[in-house]
Amino acid sequence: MVRGPASLVACNPLHPACPHSGTPCNHPAPPPPLPPSRCDPASLPADYAAVAAAHALQGYYVIGLASKDMGELSDEALRETPRTALEAQLRFLGLLLFRNELKPSSAAAIAELKAGGVRTIVLTGDNAQCAHYIARAARITADGATVLVATLEDEPVLPPHKPDGPPVQAVRWRPMADGGDASAAASSLSTAEVEAQLATAAAVAGRRGGRGAGAARSQPGEKTPLIGATPAARPAEEKVAPLLVGVPPPLLELAVASSEALRALMASGAMARLLPHTRIWARTKPEDKAAIVSMFVELGMVSTMVGDGGNDCGALRTAHAGLALSEAEASVVSPFTSCTWSIGSVVDLVREGRAALATAFGSYKFLIIYGQFFAVLKLTCFWYGVILCNAIYLLIDTVTVMGLTAAMALSLPQQRLLPTRPPASLLGARVVSSVLVMQAINVCFFGAQLHAMKTDPDYVRWPSALSVGPSWWELGDNWECTVIFAAVYPPFVAASLAFSIGGAFRRPVLRNFVLVAITAALLCLASLLVLLPSCPLTRVFHIASEQFNTPCPSSCYPADAPVDASLFDYAAADCDACPRNAVWLAYQQPAPFGGGGGPSAAMGFPFRLRLWAASALECVLLVCVELVLGGRGFEALRARLGLRKPNTRPVFVP
Repeated sequence: MVRGPASLVACNPLHPACPHSGTPCNHPAPPPPLPPSRCDPASLPADYAAVAAAHALQGYYVIGLASKDMGELSDEALRETPRTALEAQLRFLGLLLFRNELKPSSAAAIAELKAGGVRTIVLTGDNAQCAHYIARAARITADGATVLVATLEDEPVLPPHKPDGPPVQAVRWRPMADGGDASAAASSLSTAEVEAQLATAAAVAGRRGGRGAGAARSQPGEKTPLIGATPAARPAEEKVAPLLVGVPPPLLELAVASSEALRALMASGAMARLLPHTRIWARTKPEDKAAIVSMFVELGMVSTMVGDGGNDCGALRTAHAGLALSEAEASVVSPFTSCTWSIGSVVDLVREGRAALATAFGSYKFLIIYGQFFAVLKLTCFWYGVILCNAIYLLIDTVTVMGLTAAMALSLPQQRLLPTRPPASLLGARVVSSVLVMQAINVCFFGAQLHAMKTDPDYVRWPSALSVGPSWWELGDNWECTVIFAAVYPPFVAASLAFSIGGAFRRPVLRNFVLVAITAALLCLASLLVLLPSCPLTRVFHIASEQFNTPCPSSCYPADAPVDASLFDYAAADCDACPRNAVWLAYQQPAPFGGGGGPSAAMGFPFRLRLWAASALECVLLVCVELVLGGRGFEALRARLGLRKPNTRPVFVP
């Protein structure tokens, strides 16, 4: 998945004149490309396996070539001859080398994934040496790291991992290096010794962080504690195996050489414990690739599989997100397909995925705030016996909610990955605290604005007792509705801006031009409605800058019955200025048939200015609060207050 177009080199690297020949490396080799048992020993060089492995470490696909003279043999006899007989006593000819060069963009993409806290591993059908070369070239393994490769040994079987399970074949671990001496090649470690070495690394990391090994936080280049309690766990002071003397514990990576070794490790239960430390799985069959991905998924790790062939289909379906780098079989089962066939598409996928998740949580919080804010709004309306006019409800439910939620989805992802992840739970502390704090701030400001309204000398409470039930359209001509609108609507609009702040996953909110434009337009409209004197625009929204309770002489009212607004004669002398609202009209009718009240003034500009200033201050405060609760300040605050729970999941080094 990280290599470019293949180039072909056809030669015999064992011949002295071949430019690819040289001193073979003394390292443990996987099963060679052509089993020596099938060749005539006289034609097979003694260093055949070592040279084949050495070229694999240089990134070559190594294919063994051999021939056999069958003499005069009919087609029918050839078909009836067993394959084992045909492939016995072959004359070795040489090695065929295929070289796949690393794409220039691959190493940069891997580095960006690591910087974003994403661990990269290699699942391949190639041999371990070739996979090791690619991992080194792409910087998947750390510079200077010692890679131990697990191979299946012809040793006595180990006791079964489960009481009723089959015996487990032994696995040995050896360093896979570009060069080594015979003593290193002859040495090996058991799985228990490898686990002890990793436990030592965890203890070293814990001492560096000032904590015990079980609570150690991973630092760049350090290994993390093993998963759970390992059967082979030893004290940190125990001596390191002689094979690894001089190797810094944090720079230790693991590789599995074949599907057979993988299954032996899984059967013994060691694979689950060594999973955070294993970087390469080689010679894996399609079903084993899917099994490895399943192990990560079962640990709760969000996993992405990248593949380009039919043998990757099972793993692509098993992963949380599969990315196909071709338009062949892999693209059929994978939810994502790269158009560039480059590993850089993984970076784009992670950036877009994190941004989409952050946007989804922001939209979720915005709609929760919508319900919370307007629950308080409705309760306040019930308390005062008022109803907002239709124009305000249409502005809120049609224009504002639909426009802002659509615009919030247009937030762009960050251009680079950061080592943080967006929230994963709708009921997580960060999400819930953000909503609750915003709700508390709005309630406090709302209460202060209602108190300011009640203490204003020009305020007259809406006489809800005089309203007629079916005449709901008359219940918005009052100060209460204007204060409720000014106290709730602008902060609600500002919440969409606060929940779209870029942070670690999205670009700055100012880059979302559609959201900024809609938010600015709606806030400007709300400001104009509150601050403008009475005009056609404010009258559409029934803003209290208009005097609803205008003076009406007592002579305009009937003396022996309650006033009927539908029969009221506004053309009579001095009655043309009487209230058009039936409730205010009844409020000024003398007792006992009316309320016996007097006229009330329109909401003055100084009060409306204070009302607008309070809402503007609340909008700024909501954005600032989300900057803290939605960013790194939240985790710092939790740590300072001691509210952060210890992470019980294994922490994987990128």
